[in-house]
Amino acid sequence: MCLHKVLYTTLTHKYDEGSYNRSVIIQEAQDEFLSLTRSLVIQPALYERVNWFGFVSNKEKFYYLNKFHYTNWQSTNVLKWELENPNMHPINSDLLFIEMFGPFKKSIELKDKDLKNLISNQLVSSLGALYTSFDVEYNDLDNANFYTDVDALKRGLSYLFNAIKQRSENGLKVKYNYRRVSDIEGRKRILEIIHINSSCNKSLEKIDLFKGDLLAAEKALFGICDWSIISKSPDDSFNKLNVLFDINSNKMPKEKIDDSMIEGFTHVLTFYA
Repeated sequence: MCLHKVLYTTLTHKYDEGSYNRSVIIQEAQDEFLSLTRSLVIQPALYERVNWFGFVSNKEKFYYLNKFHYTNWQSTNVLKWELENPNMHPINSDLLFIEMFGPFKKSIELKDKDLKNLISNQLVSSLGALYTSFDVEYNDLDNANFYTDVDALKRGLSYLFNAIKQRSENGLKVKYNYRRVSDIEGRKRILEIIHINSSCNKSLEKIDLFKGDLLAAEKALFGICDWSIISKSPDDSFNKLNVLFDINSNKMPKEKIDDSMIEGFTHVLTFYA
């Protein structure tokens, strides 16, 4: 079960009028949070943010999203709302939605055009003056809807885009594909980042590739998604390197796929619904 989804539904779900009970909601959310953090790998920054949002009283600390700070369940405004509106969920407050629930939701969920906007904005930042030289293709990103640590994903993408910029001599077209998949491993949301006609001039070995931006990307993406790299390379024995994946699965670190399926140096990010 995805940590972001469980806490989203528990801490930000609008209950029917008269059925709201603060102590029950917080206790259920805290029990779920503790259970999941024992069984899942959670990045420290995400753990701290979720723990603070739901369970920690610290009126001097704020989190920021798009330069706007947001507060938490222990804030004075929430407690005041509950006194003035018995048995009503504080998410019904326009003010609290703006300063609390809305920003928190945006920090753990991408929906509608959020993913496309995140990518396009980060491309402008990462590519700089080269941005207008690139041909960028988006496929089905408007249909993206999944839970993740948005801040960590943004950091990870920034490093991947920096790596593409450094290999711009290999080609100036990047394709972004999004799709949903359901299989024996569960429901997945897959983002492919393809640097068209670019390939690896080394073997797909971490010891050779993972320095600088790719190493930083691995740290940013750890715990939020699976990550594979697909590329043609001088070593024809394999062309897919699984960087981040569940070690308890049947997946192997290296795979061989049909070369005809490879359009360029490709990053495959897999999120579990």
